[in-house]
Amino acid sequence: MKLRVVGCFLFYKDKFLILQRKKDKSEPLKWGLPAGKVEKNESDIAAILRELEEETGYKANKEELINLGETNWKFPTKEIDFPAFRINLETQIPIKIQKKEHQAYKWVTAKEAYDMNKDLIHGLKDLLVMLKYIKNIKSDYATKYLNKTVTIKMDRPKGSKHPSCGYIYPINYGFVPNTKAPDGHEVDAYILNEKEPLKEFTGTCIAVIHRTNDDDDKLIVVKEGTNLTDEEIKKQTDFQEQFFKSIIIRH
Repeated sequence: MKLRVVGCFLFYKDKFLILQRKKDKSEPLKWGLPAGKVEKNESDIAAILRELEEETGYKANKEELINLGETNWKFPTKEIDFPAFRINLETQIPIKIQKKEHQAYKWVTAKEAYDMNKDLIHGLKDLLVMLKYIKNIKSDYATKYLNKTVTIKMDRPKGSKHPSCGYIYPINYGFVPNTKAPDGHEVDAYILNEKEPLKEFTGTCIAVIHRTNDDDDKLIVVKEGTNLTDEEIKKQTDFQEQFFKSIIIRH
């Protein structure tokens, strides 16, 4: 069974809020974000606004939400899509936790949360990767292109064969000239929704695929004015990204 669960990093200065679950939950005494299941016919935004008010007492508005993208976890009995958001608070608000679900709360830095290790709910360490982009813990070598016009040169045009793995590229794949990624090569890019093999393409970077188990992020570049959902991006890039663990980052 596939679930869609939404969560939020509620930030004040350099710390965000985590809640401790009560003993009768599936992961008792573990710490996690304000979060909950997206109900039928409910949008991600409506769901997180509802969950924030229910679990913390904070009545946020949608203009405060910063979309961090989403990650995915697979279990033997279910699969979970987890869209995440961030809110930057101007003051440290009073928290009113929902006693039937949680027993405590605290404000922690990303490093403090990461170091809590086994006390975190499943997957929160994966979500902390998202914070690296907005807290500048990691280089913005890929995310600095978000929503900007960029020119890509194709070294593996649509229909070409991967030099070592042998699969055929169903889309155009190239790089940003005169750049350098952490792997020592140029910053790579997928060109989506183009039907013909290309030598060069200029378009808008609408998202970044961040590989959480590999140091080689990928730009998603499309014709100006084009918008794609995360699912559409995943479908077109899965021929290669299926071999990696990743999240999709947007601004």
